[in-house]
Amino acid sequence: DVILSIDSFEIDSEGKYLDPEYGRLSFPGLATRAHAADEVIPMTIWRDGAEYKIEYTLPRAQFEKSLIPQQRNDAPPQYLIAGGLLFQPVNGPLIRSFGSNKPLLLDYYSSQSSVNERDGLVLLSAVLPDDYNRGYEDMRYLLVNQINGQTIHGLEDIQNALTKVEGEFHRIEFMLDEVMQQIVLDAAEMPAATQRILQHYRIPAVSSL
Repeated sequence: DVILSIDSFEIDSEGKYLDPEYGRLSFPGLATRAHAADEVIPMTIWRDGAEYKIEYTLPRAQFEKSLIPQQRNDAPPQYLIAGGLLFQPVNGPLIRSFGSNKPLLLDYYSSQSSVNERDGLVLLSAVLPDDYNRGYEDMRYLLVNQINGQTIHGLEDIQNALTKVEGEFHRIEFMLDEVMQQIVLDAAEMPAATQRILQHYRIPAVSSL
Protein backbone atom coordinates (compact mmCIF):
# COMPACT_ATOMS: atom_id res chain seq x y z
CA ASP A 1 0.00 0.00 0.00
CA VAL A 2 1.01 3.60 -0.64
CA ILE A 3 -0.23 6.05 2.00
CA LEU A 4 -1.72 9.16 0.37
CA SER A 5 -3.22 10.89 3.39
CA ILE A 6 -3.75 10.43 7.11
CA ASP A 7 -6.44 12.30 9.02
CA SER A 8 -6.93 14.58 5.97
CA PHE A 9 -3.21 15.51 5.85
CA GLU A 10 -1.54 14.70 2.53
CA ILE A 11 1.59 12.57 2.82
CA ASP A 12 4.38 13.39 0.36
CA SER A 13 6.90 11.02 -1.25
CA GLU A 14 9.29 11.46 1.71
CA GLY A 15 6.71 10.52 4.33
CA LYS A 16 6.16 14.11 5.46
CA TYR A 17 3.04 16.20 6.01
CA LEU A 18 2.50 19.93 6.50
CA ASP A 19 1.51 20.70 10.08
CA PRO A 20 -0.32 24.05 10.41
CA GLU A 21 1.57 24.86 13.62
CA TYR A 22 5.02 23.30 13.25
CA GLY A 23 5.58 23.02 9.50
CA ARG A 24 6.81 19.92 7.67
CA LEU A 25 6.93 16.87 9.95
CA SER A 26 7.21 13.08 9.61
CA PHE A 27 3.88 11.27 9.25
CA PRO A 28 4.22 8.99 12.37
CA GLY A 29 3.56 12.11 14.44
CA LEU A 30 -0.03 12.08 13.21
CA ALA A 31 -0.72 9.09 15.45
CA THR A 32 -0.41 11.32 18.51
CA ARG A 33 -1.55 14.65 17.03
CA ALA A 34 -4.79 15.18 18.99
CA HIS A 35 -5.31 11.41 19.10
CA ALA A 36 -4.90 8.58 21.59
CA ALA A 37 -4.79 4.79 21.50
CA ASP A 38 -7.96 3.01 20.32
CA GLU A 39 -9.18 6.04 18.36
CA VAL A 40 -10.00 5.62 14.67
CA ILE A 41 -8.44 7.92 12.08
CA PRO A 42 -9.27 8.07 8.35
CA MET A 43 -6.61 7.20 5.80
CA THR A 44 -6.40 7.24 2.00
CA ILE A 45 -4.22 4.60 0.40
CA TRP A 46 -3.29 3.42 -3.11
CA ARG A 47 -3.69 -0.34 -3.50
CA ASP A 48 -3.66 -2.49 -6.65
CA GLY A 49 -4.03 0.50 -8.96
CA ALA A 50 -6.94 2.08 -7.09
CA GLU A 51 -7.53 4.60 -4.33
CA TYR A 52 -9.23 3.41 -1.14
CA LYS A 53 -10.61 5.13 1.93
CA ILE A 54 -9.99 3.15 5.09
CA GLU A 55 -10.29 3.64 8.84
CA TYR A 56 -7.32 2.78 11.00
CA THR A 57 -7.54 2.05 14.73
CA LEU A 58 -4.55 3.35 16.63
CA PRO A 59 -3.08 0.43 18.62
CA ARG A 60 -2.04 0.56 22.24
CA ALA A 61 1.69 0.41 22.90
CA GLN A 62 2.76 -3.06 24.01
CA PHE A 63 5.50 -2.09 26.45
CA GLU A 64 5.71 -5.59 27.91
CA LYS A 65 7.09 -6.95 24.64
CA SER A 66 10.17 -4.72 24.77
CA LEU A 67 13.51 -5.80 26.24
CA ILE A 68 13.16 -2.83 28.60
CA PRO A 69 9.47 -1.82 28.98
CA GLN A 70 9.28 1.96 28.89
CA GLN A 71 6.14 2.28 31.00
CA ARG A 72 4.42 0.50 33.90
CA ASN A 73 1.05 2.13 34.22
CA ASP A 74 -0.93 1.85 37.46
CA ALA A 75 1.52 -0.65 38.93
CA PRO A 76 3.86 -0.42 41.95
CA PRO A 77 7.62 -1.11 41.59
CA GLN A 78 8.59 -4.77 41.32
CA TYR A 79 11.27 -6.32 43.49
CA LEU A 80 12.60 -9.53 45.03
CA ILE A 81 14.84 -9.85 48.08
CA ALA A 82 17.08 -12.89 48.61
CA GLY A 83 19.65 -12.88 51.39
CA GLY A 84 19.50 -9.10 51.46
CA LEU A 85 20.14 -8.75 47.74
CA LEU A 86 17.51 -6.47 46.20
CA PHE A 87 16.66 -7.43 42.62
CA GLN A 88 14.51 -5.28 40.32
CA PRO A 89 13.46 -5.75 36.67
CA VAL A 90 14.90 -3.07 34.42
CA ASN A 91 12.18 -0.83 32.99
CA GLY A 92 11.66 2.76 31.96
CA PRO A 93 10.56 4.09 35.38
CA LEU A 94 13.59 2.50 37.06
CA ILE A 95 16.00 3.95 34.50
CA ARG A 96 14.41 7.39 34.71
CA SER A 97 14.72 7.34 38.50
CA PHE A 98 18.51 7.63 38.12
CA GLY A 99 18.19 10.95 36.31
CA SER A 100 21.59 12.15 35.14
CA ASN A 101 23.31 9.56 37.36
CA LYS A 102 22.29 6.58 35.23
CA PRO A 103 24.99 3.86 35.34
CA LEU A 104 26.96 3.74 32.09
CA LEU A 105 26.27 0.07 31.36
CA LEU A 106 22.57 0.49 32.09
CA ASP A 107 22.53 3.43 29.72
CA TYR A 108 24.06 1.22 27.03
CA TYR A 109 21.57 -1.62 27.45
CA SER A 110 18.62 0.80 27.49
CA SER A 111 19.43 1.65 23.87
CA GLN A 112 19.46 -2.00 22.73
CA SER A 113 16.41 -3.64 21.19
CA SER A 114 17.62 -7.14 22.11
CA VAL A 115 20.40 -8.80 24.12
CA ASN A 116 21.21 -12.45 23.46
CA GLU A 117 17.54 -13.39 22.92
CA ARG A 118 16.58 -12.21 26.40
CA ASP A 119 13.01 -11.32 27.32
CA GLY A 120 14.15 -8.80 29.92
CA LEU A 121 16.91 -7.66 32.25
CA VAL A 122 17.20 -7.74 36.04
CA LEU A 123 19.31 -5.38 38.14
CA LEU A 124 20.89 -6.04 41.51
CA SER A 125 19.92 -2.61 42.84
CA ALA A 126 21.38 -2.79 46.34
CA VAL A 127 22.37 -5.06 49.20
CA LEU A 128 20.71 -4.69 52.61
CA PRO A 129 23.65 -5.22 55.02
CA ASP A 130 23.61 -8.32 57.24
CA ASP A 131 26.19 -10.76 58.56
CA TYR A 132 25.01 -13.17 55.87
CA ASN A 133 26.08 -10.94 52.97
CA ARG A 134 29.11 -9.35 54.63
CA GLY A 135 31.62 -8.20 52.04
CA TYR A 136 28.94 -7.59 49.43
CA GLU A 137 27.12 -4.72 51.14
CA ASP A 138 28.54 -2.04 48.81
CA MET A 139 27.41 -3.79 45.62
CA ARG A 140 24.73 -2.03 43.57
CA TYR A 141 23.49 -1.45 40.02
CA LEU A 142 24.80 -4.72 38.54
CA LEU A 143 22.97 -6.50 35.71
CA VAL A 144 22.34 -10.17 36.47
CA ASN A 145 23.27 -12.78 33.87
CA GLN A 146 22.71 -16.15 35.55
CA ILE A 147 21.88 -17.66 38.93
CA ASN A 148 22.88 -21.27 39.53
CA GLY A 149 23.47 -21.67 35.80
CA GLN A 150 19.99 -20.42 34.80
CA THR A 151 19.73 -17.34 32.58
CA ILE A 152 17.74 -14.59 34.27
CA HIS A 153 15.09 -12.71 32.28
CA GLY A 154 12.83 -11.63 35.16
CA LEU A 155 12.10 -12.02 38.87
CA GLU A 156 10.29 -15.31 38.31
CA ASP A 157 13.53 -16.77 36.94
CA ILE A 158 15.31 -15.79 40.15
CA GLN A 159 12.67 -17.51 42.25
CA ASN A 160 13.04 -20.64 40.16
CA ALA A 161 16.84 -20.60 40.07
CA LEU A 162 17.15 -20.30 43.85
CA THR A 163 15.28 -23.60 44.23
CA LYS A 164 17.78 -25.42 42.01
CA VAL A 165 21.06 -24.98 43.83
CA GLU A 166 23.78 -27.55 43.12
CA GLY A 167 26.10 -28.00 46.07
CA GLU A 168 26.31 -25.71 49.08
CA PHE A 169 26.30 -22.30 47.44
CA HIS A 170 24.13 -20.08 45.28
CA ARG A 171 26.23 -18.71 42.43
CA ILE A 172 25.08 -15.32 41.11
CA GLU A 173 26.78 -14.23 37.89
CA PHE A 174 26.65 -10.78 36.32
CA MET A 175 26.96 -9.61 32.72
CA LEU A 176 30.43 -10.12 31.28
CA ASP A 177 31.00 -6.38 30.93
CA GLU A 178 30.30 -5.69 34.62
CA VAL A 179 33.24 -5.00 36.94
CA MET A 180 32.09 -7.74 39.34
CA GLN A 181 31.68 -11.12 37.65
CA GLN A 182 30.08 -13.30 40.31
CA ILE A 183 29.33 -13.79 43.99
CA VAL A 184 28.51 -16.88 46.04
CA LEU A 185 26.19 -17.17 49.03
CA ASP A 186 25.52 -20.04 51.41
CA ALA A 187 22.40 -21.80 50.14
CA ALA A 188 21.33 -23.38 53.42
CA GLU A 189 21.46 -20.11 55.36
CA MET A 190 19.70 -17.92 52.78
CA PRO A 191 16.04 -18.52 53.81
CA ALA A 192 16.69 -17.67 57.48
CA ALA A 193 18.84 -14.69 56.52
CA THR A 194 16.14 -13.36 54.20
CA GLN A 195 13.47 -13.51 56.91
CA ARG A 196 15.80 -11.88 59.44
CA ILE A 197 16.56 -9.06 57.02
CA LEU A 198 12.89 -8.49 56.20
CA GLN A 199 12.11 -8.18 59.89
CA HIS A 200 15.09 -5.93 60.63
CA TYR A 201 14.32 -3.51 57.79
CA ARG A 202 10.55 -3.77 58.29
CA ILE A 203 9.87 -4.97 54.78
CA PRO A 204 6.41 -6.59 54.59
CA ALA A 205 7.06 -9.14 51.82
CA VAL A 206 9.97 -10.93 50.24
CA SER A 207 8.85 -9.88 46.76
CA SER A 208 6.18 -8.07 44.80
CA LEU A 209 5.26 -11.21 42.84
